[in-house]
Amino acid sequence: MKILVFSVNYPTAEQPSLGIFVYKLMQEIIKQGNEVVIIAPRKITFKNFLKKRPFKKEDLSIVYNPLYLSLSNKKIFTFNTAKIGLFFRNLAAKKVYKKIIKSFDYDIIYAHFMWSGFMVLNTLEYINKPMFIVAGETPFGHDFFLYKEDDIKALINNKMNFIAVSTPLKNELLKYGADEKNILVSHNSTDKNLFYKRDKFEMRNKYNIPLDCKIIITVGRLSDPNKGVGELLKAIKDLDNVKGIFLGDKISNEYSYLSVFNKYVPNNLVPELLACADLFVLLTSNEGSSNAIVEAMSCGLPMILSAIPEVIEQCDPSFALFVDRKNINEIKESITSIIFDDSKLDNMSRNALAYSEKYSIDSRVKSILNFIDKKIELNNNKTFNN
Repeated sequence: MKILVFSVNYPTAEQPSLGIFVYKLMQEIIKQGNEVVIIAPRKITFKNFLKKRPFKKEDLSIVYNPLYLSLSNKKIFTFNTAKIGLFFRNLAAKKVYKKIIKSFDYDIIYAHFMWSGFMVLNTLEYINKPMFIVAGETPFGHDFFLYKEDDIKALINNKMNFIAVSTPLKNELLKYGADEKNILVSHNSTDKNLFYKRDKFEMRNKYNIPLDCKIIITVGRLSDPNKGVGELLKAIKDLDNVKGIFLGDKISNEYSYLSVFNKYVPNNLVPELLACADLFVLLTSNEGSSNAIVEAMSCGLPMILSAIPEVIEQCDPSFALFVDRKNINEIKESITSIIFDDSKLDNMSRNALAYSEKYSIDSRVKSILNFIDKKIELNNNKTFNN
């Protein structure tokens, strides 16, 4: 199968973490016998303009990164400058698309996330091939605020196909008018060859992390209040011998004494740092399907997570406790009920590893490709019968 992918996020040498999950998914799709060409426009920056380097030499897909002018996302009276960026991004995508179709006769269009779907609608004069859109974030209002009602109806309707990363996102699509028969629920997954349980003490020695401390780890945009890092810091600030690994931007100086490791690391080092921890905590307010949770699960970490539907659906109480993300006392009590009990930690770790088997990336890709094949076959039959 030949797949044309549109993605607003895809990693580059300058931004290796940008859309890394899209990269991994595409590599597995190719390994399972498909051809992939990707259109992923990039904003014009000084670094991007001078260095148009690919993400990795071993990228199996063909990637086009046309540059476009962006004027950020600022409100000037009733006008949003983001619309200018959208105009130039669509223009850049259209130009490279016309070049691609001269030699690449694709079978389907795959748009990773709703914004990418809008980019397709604004790039192609008409869509004459099956299109599959990934719904990966909720609520959709965040993605839709720059678009008119007619644009949204053109994107979500009972003819379009969707891959939703959670049941709540499926329900969101249904509210907008999608047909349930055209929606596959496929949770985010991970590469089990990279994310697996390692020796804790070996990894702690490697990263100079104390052997005699209980370690909590959290991953993500730490400066984003929706990730709940502030609540986590308040919950552990008075706990004896409990420290944290914070993978992302810097935590505030007020709590720096709680950190044994606090910086951004490339994706390939994340599993080694997960192995250093006793407990994974993510107090997010909003998720589509959390990659960080699946990665921690695959490394055998017990978890404390915010009690929101998308997160609860991903996990099981045998290895995860769900808490009110704003209740500091509840978070603290949940942490202390696990982290000082080695027997409970070991048992929850085994349960996490067993449960993670359902989230392997190869299995996910097989289910997505099966869904696509069935929709294509159905579409061909309808064409024949007509």
